[in-house]
Amino acid sequence: MNNKFYLGFFSLSFLFVGILICLNVKEISAQAEKPIIAFEEERYDFGKIRQGEKITHIYKFKNIGQQTLVINEIEIPCDCTKAVASKKKILPGESEKITVSFDSTGERDQINTPITIYSNASNTPIVTITISGKVIPEVNIVPRVLNFGRVTQNKDISKEL
Repeated sequence: MNNKFYLGFFSLSFLFVGILICLNVKEISAQAEKPIIAFEEERYDFGKIRQGEKITHIYKFKNIGQQTLVINEIEIPCDCTKAVASKKKILPGESEKITVSFDSTGERDQINTPITIYSNASNTPIVTITISGKVIPEVNIVPRVLNFGRVTQNKDISKEL
C-alpha cells in the first residue's frame, strides 16, 4: 500500500513539474516573439573633465526579439545633456545606437545623469542608461558662499576668501 501511495505521489509531482515547465517555455517563447531590447552597456563613466568641455558617448543596442522595436521617447533631466536615437523603428536582429552628448558648461563636481528610454520592448519597456563623471571647475572658490549677515545702510562690511 505504501509503495502505491509513493508511486502515485511521485507520478503526480512529475506531472505537475512537467506542466510548469511547459507553461514557462511557452511564456519565454511568447516573449521572444515580441521586440526585446539589449544594450551592450547601460552605464558610461567619462572620468574627469574640465568645466566647459563637451563629451559624446554612443550606447549600442540590438533588437533580439522577433517583432519591430519602437523607441517611443527619450527623456533627459537637464539641458546639459542631449540624446538622439539613430532610428525609431528597429527590425528584428538589427543593431542601432543612441548618441548622448554632455556639455559641462556651468556644471561642477560629480555628475550622474540618467537618460530614460521608453519603447515597446517586452522585456524592459523603460530602460535607464546613465552617464557619469566628475567636472573639474575652472576656478574653485572655497567657501562657495560668503555670509555677510545683516547689512545696514552706510556700514562697510568685508570678508576675505
